[in-house]
Amino acid sequence: FEGAFKARLAQEGWEKLRQYTDAIITLPNDRCLSQNGKASIAEATGAMGKDVLMQAVQAITDMVNLPGEYGGLDFNDVSTTMKNMGKAVIGVGRASGANRVIEAAQRAIDNPLMDDSRIDGAQGLLLHMRGNVHDIALEHFEKASDMIAAQCHTEVKYKFGISHDESLGEDVVVSV
Repeated sequence: FEGAFKARLAQEGWEKLRQYTDAIITLPNDRCLSQNGKASIAEATGAMGKDVLMQAVQAITDMVNLPGEYGGLDFNDVSTTMKNMGKAVIGVGRASGANRVIEAAQRAIDNPLMDDSRIDGAQGLLLHMRGNVHDIALEHFEKASDMIAAQCHTEVKYKFGISHDESLGEDVVVSV
């Protein structure tokens, strides 16, 4: 909605910023608006952008700081995976119910705000799952993990962690 001029400026800024970073996550304003057609511009771009940013920061913080019950992630995993990657995406999904792990994983990789920045062909992947590990069948985690990995490059550098978090109740949160 901002036009070709603004899009070109954003792309030029991205290119300049790329020289100084290992990875960049982009959130286009028009995506925020398309997801909130009836919201005001301030609500759609401001609040929604802030929510997405907060989820991204929380997901990375959880990956690094929460103890891993099965497999674990640490700052080195995040740093190594993101090193020289360029364009990066992050998705967070939350679900409850019998198929909660697979549904949360699907929501994480189907984030509509990052429609043209999917994990298809990703060469590096971090997968983190939070939930009550005593109530989650290993089979469900394996199915969700396989579903996510199938969308990545065949030789993806893949690291995962599962953290026990009773505060989620029956919910599961999957971050990629």
